[in-house]
Amino acid sequence: MYWDSHMHTSFSFDSDAAPEDQIRRAAEIGLPGICITDHMDFVWGDDQPYLYDADAYCRTLSALREKYADRIRINIGIELGCQAEMTDTLAAALAEHPYDFVIGSTHFAEGMDPYYREYFDGRTNPEGFRAFFERILENIKHVYHDLRVPVTVRVPTIPGCNDSDENIAATARFVAAELGREVPVHLRPYHQLGESKNESLGRKPDLSVEVPSEEHMQRLFEL
Repeated sequence: MYWDSHMHTSFSFDSDAAPEDQIRRAAEIGLPGICITDHMDFVWGDDQPYLYDADAYCRTLSALREKYADRIRINIGIELGCQAEMTDTLAAALAEHPYDFVIGSTHFAEGMDPYYREYFDGRTNPEGFRAFFERILENIKHVYHDLRVPVTVRVPTIPGCNDSDENIAATARFVAAELGREVPVHLRPYHQLGESKNESLGRKPDLSVEVPSEEHMQRLFEL
């Protein structure tokens, strides 16, 4: 049975959902467990709009974990925005509370969020995306070597997008050279389980991308 291990609540800047509402709904639909992973993104300067009160966050979720212990397992996680220039700050945030699960995300490159058009001013879209993807690779090395957080490289394998032999082989070379052969790499085949969200919103499911075959995934794994 599946867990949902990437959930946000009103502790995050991008969600209005009360933590207990999220937990109650997950229990109602029969999930055996969930992990709340609210955003913590540090930015340069005095204004810090992407942080939450870590003490209140852990205190609230710990109380709810106890309240719903007989209905659903609740893990307390964090989605930490990684920036290689903030090693000490990020390490202190992780040491402050014993999180069950850490998602290391990259939301900023060159001090800007690529979600906003201003990030692409003065450069082409490919140039902007390349700079952002290079930042992701730098942050993976930073998390593993500087923060000493165990890393599992998971590659959602989407036919026609990133499942070429060249791309998968390049991923393997990066992990071996920059992280080490002991770091696991999981190739995760694209699936259509999320299309139920479209259906619940009254939208037509998008079935244009095929699910990769077992034979195709095995060949990529062997690379």
